[in-house]
Amino acid sequence: MSISKKIERSHILRAIIHIDKFGSPIKNQGRNYFLKVGTIQYPVIYTICVANIYAEGFFLVHDASDFNSLQAINHLENLGYEIIERKSL
Repeated sequence: MSISKKIERSHILRAIIHIDKFGSPIKNQGRNYFLKVGTIQYPVIYTICVANIYAEGFFLVHDASDFNSLQAINHLENLGYEIIERKSL
């Protein structure tokens, strides 16, 4: 399933709260790109998957054939978020 166009800035903020409270599974902790909010970095794909809970009512199970990091990055940047690469951490 692709990234829902219904995911808005408020859904990302709720996803961040969710990740702060529950963490992210090791397999979903991200490798190269991160959403930066304040001094904290969040994995871009996992953040989108969690945000989908608040936008569509269900966790978006990520499959590489559905969407990739670049699409997640573009969606987050279009919402006004800062994305950083691991090499710049």
